[in-house]
Amino acid sequence: MRIDAPYRVKLSALGIRKDMLLRIIRYGLPSGFANSVIALANVIVQSNINAFGEMAMAGCGAYAKIEGFAFLPVTCFAMGLATFVGQNLGAKQYDRMKKGVHQALGMSLIVSALLGALSAQIGYGVASIGGKDSMSGSFEDLDVPPTLVSFATAVGHVDRVVSHEFKKAGSR
Repeated sequence: MRIDAPYRVKLSALGIRKDMLLRIIRYGLPSGFANSVIALANVIVQSNINAFGEMAMAGCGAYAKIEGFAFLPVTCFAMGLATFVGQNLGAKQYDRMKKGVHQALGMSLIVSALLGALSAQIGYGVASIGGKDSMSGSFEDLDVPPTLVSFATAVGHVDRVVSHEFKKAGSR
């Protein structure tokens, strides 16, 4: 069927560009291989868990739901990052691409740490903050819940880290 429009598909012009195909394989094949290895590992782990019975399978299912909730933001960052990297790679904006990757990884790390801390606190059944390892547990008739210290997460170079402790003159 012929259409009189400003756009047109010419079947004779369709084809595979070898240079573009090689780039797609170069960037896509490692990712596909990694996903296949992860899927295979999950099958092996699940088959081993199934050998422990119904309770282990139910526990694994509950864990998968929690892990899915915590892993969703990281997956979203990765999906957005794939588009961002592809666009900047095509535009030859390599510096912008690297900066975006570093920022996305940093945001992913922060979100993961916060969601991990939240999941751990929900698992303990308490909002645990502060304390030291020696304070966790029981002492005489005093019960102290396990504590989790996670006030903030930041990414930075080790030379720029300043400690709040007094050690000796000139120490950081």
